[in-house]
Amino acid sequence: MAHGTEHYDFSLSAGGSALLVVDLQRGFCDRALAEELGFPASDHYWQRLDGTVLPNAAKLVESAQSAGIEVIYTVIEALTKDGRDRSLDHKRSDFLIPRGSPGGKVMPALAPRGDE
Repeated sequence: MAHGTEHYDFSLSAGGSALLVVDLQRGFCDRALAEELGFPASDHYWQRLDGTVLPNAAKLVESAQSAGIEVIYTVIEALTKDGRDRSLDHKRSDFLIPRGSPGGKVMPALAPRGDE
């Protein structure tokens, strides 16, 4: 059997599983805001994001929420307004999303509910 093709039988339980939503925030996923922030992306990126990624992510989030599975969100934000705490990569690319700014908010279609 080739490496990586093994199947593992396992089950998921609402109390022992979580859905992790990574960086699906306005600074990367809202085209107008992303362009305003200088986020470089191709038309293919936006087509794939709008046509596949966000709709499927919304289905996953809704399914998890309905099943009582915890949804955990991560976003990229600087902890300081001027971004002095950013990674070297973000500094070199002049990429800054300050804490609490619109670019750091999760996309509305995936919005956290309650205490998520």
